[in-house]
Amino acid sequence: MDVGDEPIVPTVPIVTSSDGDSGRSSAGESAAQAEATPPVSVVELVPAGAGDGRVRRGRRVPLLVALAVVTVGGLGAAALLGAGDEPDPHETLAAAQAAVEGSTSFRFTMSGETAMRLGDDENGTDTTTRFTGTGAWADERWQMRSGGGFAEMEIVVDGTTTYERFTEPGGALEDEVWQSWDTELLSRDEALSELASLSEDDEDDEADIFGDAGFRDTMAIALAGATYLGSTDGLGAAVAGPLGAGTSTIDSGFMLDPSGFVEAVQRLGEPTLVGTDGGVTTLAITLEAPADLVEAFGGPLPAGEVELDVGADDLPTALRLDVAAGESSSSIEIEISAWNEPVEITIPAGDEVDATPGFDEESLRDLEELVPVAPTDVPDGWTFTVFGPEETADMEVTGGDCEAIELDWDAMTDEGDYFWVVERPLDCALAADPRPFEPGGPGGLPSRSGAEFGEVEVQVGDTAVEVDSTLDAAERDAIIASLAATDVETLISTIPPELGG
Repeated sequence: MDVGDEPIVPTVPIVTSSDGDSGRSSAGESAAQAEATPPVSVVELVPAGAGDGRVRRGRRVPLLVALAVVTVGGLGAAALLGAGDEPDPHETLAAAQAAVEGSTSFRFTMSGETAMRLGDDENGTDTTTRFTGTGAWADERWQMRSGGGFAEMEIVVDGTTTYERFTEPGGALEDEVWQSWDTELLSRDEALSELASLSEDDEDDEADIFGDAGFRDTMAIALAGATYLGSTDGLGAAVAGPLGAGTSTIDSGFMLDPSGFVEAVQRLGEPTLVGTDGGVTTLAITLEAPADLVEAFGGPLPAGEVELDVGADDLPTALRLDVAAGESSSSIEIEISAWNEPVEITIPAGDEVDATPGFDEESLRDLEELVPVAPTDVPDGWTFTVFGPEETADMEVTGGDCEAIELDWDAMTDEGDYFWVVERPLDCALAADPRPFEPGGPGGLPSRSGAEFGEVEVQVGDTAVEVDSTLDAAERDAIIASLAATDVETLISTIPPELGG
């Protein structure tokens, strides 16, 4: 099978909380019971790494989705009997792949557990994550709902468009607004190149995400596990794992391509027969990651131990996968039912979707004292992000004493240049720091040095603007000189919908 031009698709971790027992489902639970039981999710979030002391909201990594269906010649159930009337494992697996390829829908429940070890013996963190979810796949759409003590979340994917909504404990998920974003698919070569660039060992780079052995192990588990649960080598995880630094579960390959796991199992390992029971044949397979993926990762990827249950109709009924690296490990169990039965996955309507989910428009519209200002001379192609007053208060960028907003412009290049400003009412800024603004500062504006947020603070009318930038003084001052009063609706309209703020 030539996969050179296959699309590559990252995913997002299931939102979970930290209480409850192991999320594994009983193998005897009926499909009706599973569908009627609300999903419960548990997770303990891994603390973020040390930064520069500023608490900043994480940037969204776009979710790229492609639901591929495997094409294989069919083998009937009659072909599965070999010597001694025992099913031949290779023929069983080939028949399952053919049956999946011809299918249009199924329902599933999943549960699993991940144990992560980050850091060294003195400063390390041990985290156990348990997760569950229920969902369905039909006609190249999939839907999943998870929840528990931490949050409840629902995701719907339609081709390359993803919809997501979530609520805090006790909230009504149905009352929440959907977030939506479209994705640009990466080729196999692009995904491998991206992974290789992230995995480069740079001793001088303090931000090297693979510098910690435990973190590298968890990323190896996420990448390998996703590979073993998806078609076309599962290379979506080559982007999803490293970039989504919190990814610790191994379900992403299944979520990338819910019908592709049988193809991955057949291609990446040799099946052996465990046994048969009640018309269900169980196979065991040890899976190994493709060589080009190992090379791009820059080191070994752990093997996966799989058990696959195949029913009398050649369709899978369950899959169990275990992956371990170093002191970390992850396991998942997926139960599959209702193959080719009617499944309706509803795509959220336009008025149910927030076009700019990355920030809270209402908090901006509630500004009482602050007159926003923005530059009119920003380099072309820079991305724009807004943090409203509630977010800046949480980040304590001005000590939390003034009504404030943060506006960020970023060059999405290797150099990573940026121009960020924090704005607050002039009266409030002077009350917090009585030093006067002196005329003739950067950009010809009144200014004072020693800003808490950045390099300098300038005055634009009744607004104090703190500036932080990587640009040289001349380029920075040219942008500062273009600062002018604007209004909230103009700011909102400037946010790129595809970035969601």
